[in-house]
Amino acid sequence: MIIDTTKHISAYEDPFKKIYFNNYLYLRKKFCTWLDRIGSKKNLDWWISTPASRNFNYSKLFHYICIVESIKILKKNNKIKKIIVENKDLEELINKNFNLNISRNTEKKKNINFLNNFSIIFKTFFFHSIIYFFCKLKHRKKLYRDKKFILVDTFINSSEVETNRFYSNKFISVINSKKNILLIPAFFMGMGLTKIFKIIKDGSKNKKYLFREQYLNFYDIINSFLFIYRRNKLIRKHRKFNNVDYSKIINSEIKTNINLSSQILGLQNYYFFKNLHNSKIKIKKTINWFENQPLDKGWNYGSRIFYPNSKSLGYQAVTYFPQYMCLNPTKEECLSKVVPETILSIGAIYNATKKEFYNNIKVENAPALAYQYLYKKKNTNILKNNNKRILIILSGFLDDDISLLKWIIKSNVHKKEHNILIKEHPILKFEEIKKHFNFIPKNFNLSKKNFVDSVNESNFLICSGATSAVLELVVQGKYCIIPKLNPFDEVIFKRLKISNNFKVLDNPLKLNKSFNKPKIKKYKINNFFTKLTKKNIKIFL
Repeated sequence: MIIDTTKHISAYEDPFKKIYFNNYLYLRKKFCTWLDRIGSKKNLDWWISTPASRNFNYSKLFHYICIVESIKILKKNNKIKKIIVENKDLEELINKNFNLNISRNTEKKKNINFLNNFSIIFKTFFFHSIIYFFCKLKHRKKLYRDKKFILVDTFINSSEVETNRFYSNKFISVINSKKNILLIPAFFMGMGLTKIFKIIKDGSKNKKYLFREQYLNFYDIINSFLFIYRRNKLIRKHRKFNNVDYSKIINSEIKTNINLSSQILGLQNYYFFKNLHNSKIKIKKTINWFENQPLDKGWNYGSRIFYPNSKSLGYQAVTYFPQYMCLNPTKEECLSKVVPETILSIGAIYNATKKEFYNNIKVENAPALAYQYLYKKKNTNILKNNNKRILIILSGFLDDDISLLKWIIKSNVHKKEHNILIKEHPILKFEEIKKHFNFIPKNFNLSKKNFVDSVNESNFLICSGATSAVLELVVQGKYCIIPKLNPFDEVIFKRLKISNNFKVLDNPLKLNKSFNKPKIKKYKINNFFTKLTKKNIKIFL
């Protein structure tokens, strides 16, 4: 057997794929416990590092562990002839631990050299520095010491500061009547400086927005970038996992700049709270848009260290998303105070899942702010010509979306008389995905309508399991076809005890035979997406 690990995991050959999927499901807790043990517990630099992130978009550590553990099992039966990898450190690790034929495919990996790293560092420094200086040009909002403020961490995707697609416009309208609640926007690379400058210009005139950069000094900016040198102190020989030494892979990930902007923003969040504390500003409550990213860890560490008596809340506006392992805090993350004291869950059915790695984390229900449209009267304008309109819903994760489209193209569904539309995710344009294809069927067209209308005007929905949209659709009685691209694509439904309104397919050739009228079941929406009320909105106030 030739094992090509440079492919997407959904394209692995059996039986390696079956073994890998099993390891991916059942090694999670052991991996998180081990990662807790090798870390620098009270060191923010460690917690914002790439291996500590447990984010599969940036860290491949867990993925490599699953590969190695799968090789262990297959090698016992002498079924492996050759292994193809794309990472040099993984190649050396397999060579050291197994007597196997290894080759490395360098075509799929960009050459990361000194100039690449310098370019990333320079662009990140320039980005954060210019935002800092532009914010300093604007009048700084005065915070009175006799007030106790509530600070809300958020993102802004337009200069229309009265709108917010993350917390919802309804939330903005409610907090506008509260003088002590302030929104703290975060900017990310890729937004475009022109757009950011307009947001800062408009936001500085709005009484609800406070820019963290105005409460930083240039020493804070420089000190946040010194992380690039401080992280070298984290380089060492680490505890083994199942008798295999992953130190070289861990240390390489520590030195990577793949998520540098978020790491820098995390440190700036920490200094922001430190400076507020030194200025004797009182804080009643902090609300973090909680995805357990480096910027979140800096926010929570700063707020909990400098304001230990204030309420620390983390709003998770996602459903059950086990692929994104970082969403569920570990024991040491909780004890080190880099995560919120309390997680706000948008549906009671997800509460237990958030305690996967640490049972003592506090979880409370909160309104599903962005999903309140589910309680409005639905417009089910389904076309009468059955089996004609198919909507492909993308997840916003590049590798998953590429694999999803390849899977669908392989099914030859585009050769049938179907009108096939694609709904791109707000964070990833379809044009970026198309760059990875030599061929996209002519009848694959982008839907120009909003998400709700696109869904309601489609007969069948095809989507990856790596998006909250799947549960959002299934729960409201929409039929979803889900290609099995990830070990959790089917497990999610079993763990949430959902058995209707979807079909998981492991073979693309089965897709054309799956367009039949399914049995639809209605679920109690409030269990999955808590309805907003005058009472539960108070958790934010």
